Amino acid sequence: MLEDSVHLQSEVKAPALQRTEVNSKCFVNGKYLKLGESVELEVSNCTKITGTCVYKDHKYLLTKTTLTESCTKPEPDQNCIPLGYDANGCCRIYHCNSECTVTASTVTLRKYDCKAEVILNQCKGHCDSETRYNGVTGLIETYCGCCVPKKFKKLTVNASCKSGRMMLMDYILFQECECNHDACKPNQ
Repeated sequence: MLEDSVHLQSEVKAPALQRTEVNSKCFVNGKYLKLGESVELEVSNCTKITGTCVYKDHKYLLTKTTLTESCTKPEPDQNCIPLGYDANGCCRIYHCNSECTVTASTVTLRKYDCKAEVILNQCKGHCDSETRYNGVTGLIETYCGCCVPKKFKKLTVNASCKSGRMMLMDYILFQECECNHDACKPNQ
């Protein structure tokens, strides 16, 4: 009975015009939204949820839209160091050595039952690339670069064999690397 009296009391206090206006809006978080009006429902570092007042099937409804910030992660071979987070605190910021450079590693060369440990260089890094639509020709054009050796030399090392003898082994040592945009073109 108390509920009925409270309900009636609120109906009596609210003029008919105001009640119609209230029914033509969405009510969220203690606030009325006009048709088409939006409000932030929830915000975190990486996600923003907004509600928009819409009219559908003779009813006013609140539709939710979720926007999640997408963060890009560098590839493992990009030689990146994490520096911290962006201003929102959502995405990590990295400093990457994206240049095409010479990097060294120790490798064991093997031939037959002989082996030798040598320092080999490899060309590592990233070169500029892009794909775009050419409005003049109507074609999609791709330009990409590959990190390739620019200068190298042939070396010889003494390899030790299981039999106790020595064997000469040749190998190539990269000295300089560069971005080459022709090396990545498909064969035509």
